[in-house]
Amino acid sequence: MTNNWQGYTNKMLFHSRLLLDAWEEADDLAKPAFREACLNAMVQAYRSLLAEIMTNYRLPVNQLPSLDEAMISVHHKGEVSTESL
Repeated sequence: MTNNWQGYTNKMLFHSRLLLDAWEEADDLAKPAFREACLNAMVQAYRSLLAEIMTNYRLPVNQLPSLDEAMISVHHKGEVSTESL
């Protein structure tokens, strides 16, 4: 999976959209469950996007990073992204 962060990001965004639709249409008892699942999928998509960015900086990514972890790694690398080359 480490080489396919873009695919994982897109998958999590797709799941988020489906869960958001389900959340909006759910009855009052089910709304909290769909809300939590939707937000969790959104967080996974966000963290996967961070992994994509780190990969462009040729940084090793073995698990989904937090924003702090991603920023520290990029700053320590001290290079430009491979996308800007």
